[in-house]
Amino acid sequence: MSYSVQKSFNFPYGHRLSKHKGLCKNIHGHNAKLDIKITSDELNENDMVIDFSDLKKIIGNQVNAFDHGFFVNSSDEKTRKAISEIQETNKIFHLKDCDPTSEVLTKWIYEMIDFMFKEMGYNKLRIEYVRLWESDGSMAEYRP
Repeated sequence: MSYSVQKSFNFPYGHRLSKHKGLCKNIHGHNAKLDIKITSDELNENDMVIDFSDLKKIIGNQVNAFDHGFFVNSSDEKTRKAISEIQETNKIFHLKDCDPTSEVLTKWIYEMIDFMFKEMGYNKLRIEYVRLWESDGSMAEYRP
């Protein structure tokens, strides 16, 4: 038996897919919806998997950092040169040697949250999945 909760977050972001042959090779943005599902085999002392407000604090702080951020492949020289002058005054997230696709971002966010949970002592919680919706009809999911 296991219990689960899911929390959703929204944030706008920009990126460029340097390896893409179509329109996504251009700098563009999305209004993302991020879904995170947490599971546990048992409930805590409050009869919860985790309090939604705690989940909002933990994950929401990180999501706020992404808000209006720009994700870039660290090996994408063209984009790195183009953004070099605005780097200090904008939120730029460099992903090591991979394009910031929805698939890559879901795993990256999963690893970040998993690390935060372990650091905070939430050892009985498991992240079942992270979903990133680029639009109402396009979603990528990462499951460990």
